[in-house]
Amino acid sequence: MNKIIRFLLIFVIVIGVVFSFAYSLLQSSNKNLNVVHSQISGVEYLEALHTLSISVANNMAEESNHFKTHQDELRKVIDKVIEFQEQNLDFKDNAFKVTLENIYKGKIYKDDNYVFLNSLNHRNYTIGDISKLLYVDDRELYLLGTLVTHYIPEFLISSVISHNIVKKFKTTKSLSNQDKIIFTQQNKLVYLSISEVEEIITLLDSYSNAKHLKSYILNIKNIVANDNPPSKNNWKYEKNNTKNYLKISHSILDNGYKLNSEIFKIIKELLQKKKCSLENEISYTKLILIFVLVVFSLLSFLYYSADKENFKKDIEIKNINQTLNKFVLFCKLNRGGKITYSSDALEKLTGYTNNELIGKTTRIFRHRKTDALEYKKMWDTVKLKEVYTGTILNRMKSGSSYWAEITIVPELDSKENIVAFSVYIIDVTQKKELVIVNQILEELSQIDTLTQIYNRLKLDTLMASLYKSYNRYNKLFSIMIIDIDYFKDINDTYGHLVGDEVLISLVQRVKESIRDTDVLGRWGGEEFMLICEETDLIEAYNLAQKIRKNIQNYQFKSIDTLTVSIGVAQIEPNISIKDFMKRADDALYSAKNSGRNRSVVYQKSELLQ
Repeated sequence: MNKIIRFLLIFVIVIGVVFSFAYSLLQSSNKNLNVVHSQISGVEYLEALHTLSISVANNMAEESNHFKTHQDELRKVIDKVIEFQEQNLDFKDNAFKVTLENIYKGKIYKDDNYVFLNSLNHRNYTIGDISKLLYVDDRELYLLGTLVTHYIPEFLISSVISHNIVKKFKTTKSLSNQDKIIFTQQNKLVYLSISEVEEIITLLDSYSNAKHLKSYILNIKNIVANDNPPSKNNWKYEKNNTKNYLKISHSILDNGYKLNSEIFKIIKELLQKKKCSLENEISYTKLILIFVLVVFSLLSFLYYSADKENFKKDIEIKNINQTLNKFVLFCKLNRGGKITYSSDALEKLTGYTNNELIGKTTRIFRHRKTDALEYKKMWDTVKLKEVYTGTILNRMKSGSSYWAEITIVPELDSKENIVAFSVYIIDVTQKKELVIVNQILEELSQIDTLTQIYNRLKLDTLMASLYKSYNRYNKLFSIMIIDIDYFKDINDTYGHLVGDEVLISLVQRVKESIRDTDVLGRWGGEEFMLICEETDLIEAYNLAQKIRKNIQNYQFKSIDTLTVSIGVAQIEPNISIKDFMKRADDALYSAKNSGRNRSVVYQKSELLQ
């Protein structure tokens, strides 16, 4: 009877372990599958919002003061967005639904168009967060998600708005000052956003299914090179010039739409592959679980039924030990820390034979780069009769290294005295190296390749963080946008290589003028942004003047002199990030118009020099 009880106990334990392992795998796979479903829904919703953004931007060119609610295209798009919200509760937003219904009723006026488009752009980021498209764990999905949640929508909407304003100019032969200002701002956003899109797509070059995206960017850049849009002070109607610009602008939009469509196509294909892979993983796990259960039950029944009297537990234990010895990285230590047993799997991994290990301490595996404090922590822990778990860099007999996740369990006698230690090891080298590679990729994605300072993506992240701190803790900060005067002339006169040298030298001059707590990044082209924490407007202005004078007085290597114009703004209550950055941009615009080589601050709706 005791043999039967022992057999049943072993059977229950093994089945329990198998089921626990399988259940853990299924839980993990189901969790990941739910994330993929959420990501697929988010992509579909983002695609609908992109279509809505373009439809709204196109309606802005109409002469009526209301949206033209009779347009079937806009109706279908809005119906699709509302239907999607009703079917996906994660994205449901009653206030947004009311706004869409007001469009139907003609209650959204032209003055509200830009506010509505800005809210749509902000919603793109929100949808990306909700649907987990912006998880850094998957580099390709993260970079593609960044494109469709921010830079591509901004590029397309700005392109449509500037295109439609010129269409209006072609029809009316004149424009209001507000339309001219809007055109200038949106046209500038087109160049900035497409530059950021190019940088992100460059990071995707290592992914084979995204390499061809760069062809669309090159098409757009080649078209932009021949671009000659009207400027704020040059709106004299000329039929051929206007017609030519509309043709160029249409080509930019056409390539932008194709690029956007291709990116969505790649994201959907990527997510579908992940979905199929996870579904197969779940199915295989279930099949394996059923197979193991059936086979183990059958073998156990046959084994036990063959000869109940000759049922030997020691044979079963011997088989288990042989399996463990072959596949499990394990060793045993006496109370003095010397090895008394090592598994074949450990010998195979490290290259040391059993005879070479017996009687030695674990110091034989110690790598010279491993911190001595970690070893001290390990032994201090187990001496207190506690289990130690940690990841350590170890050394093989050949001198090669490997990362080991080590668990040391103290074994106690009946009097609670330590008599030995059981050491369990898992080789996590590939996992550890993947973490290191991801950390390197994360750093590279935040750095401008030319100037080696932060790029636009990192600046956006820092700005969002400081904005939250300001709203929660009232931590003041200011920003300034630095623009090189007549930089195009430098490129045209001396060439782009000299232009690049000027950008690198200018960054060094700015770094010499700022504090360790200030954050400098490349905003785009020849524009740079400086974020100054706990700095008010006066302090920021004084710093801007110091930077400007240092650059003006510096003798650059390949050019005679160089000057910059600087726009300064301070964060204030009840202002969005976009409006805050626009204030600094407006101040920069004023500095340019008032003669360049000066710093201008934005304060209480007035630009102060």
